[in-house]
Amino acid sequence: ALFTMNSPFVVEQAKQLAARVAGEADDAARVTALYRHALSRDPESDEREAALSFVKSVRHDGQLTNWDKLAQVLLLTNEFVFVD
Repeated sequence: ALFTMNSPFVVEQAKQLAARVAGEADDAARVTALYRHALSRDPESDEREAALSFVKSVRHDGQLTNWDKLAQVLLLTNEFVFVD
């Protein structure tokens, strides 16, 4: 199960993706950059608001930052995994 949610491969890819957008000007720009890198599109306004709320409210568990977790979620979406 190489691509399970918490597999070392997925966790490492999420960390690298989150690190790639860490230098953005603000949190909204960072969310947009995550979506562009992971899904090749900008987030819808409701997705942006949900993502911003997520990174501000989720408790940090030690292994992954909230930005790592958001990147992980995007990498595991059907939109990322399947191409129409």
